[in-house]
Amino acid sequence: MFAAVFGSTGRQEEKSVSDIDVLLIRPTGADAEAWQHSMSHFASAVSGATGNDVRLLDLTHGELWDTSNEALRKHLIRDSIVLHGDRNVLHRRAK
Repeated sequence: MFAAVFGSTGRQEEKSVSDIDVLLIRPTGADAEAWQHSMSHFASAVSGATGNDVRLLDLTHGELWDTSNEALRKHLIRDSIVLHGDRNVLHRRAK
């Protein structure tokens, strides 16, 4: 699993009303129902603690590395703060 904040929070330019953008890379083989429940619980906990809306971007590693997401990967490399996992997930494809 990998998690990182990005957007204005990742750039440390957030305002008190800014939403919190979080990238979550879903573990291979994760149970879909359990994953959805965990994401919902996480977003609610962060929103409850901060008072801000939380926007989750839920991707598999393969989806992150899809050619259509190249601009997103560059943005994440430049502007994200890793919460959990290895930052190298943004720099290389899984083998």
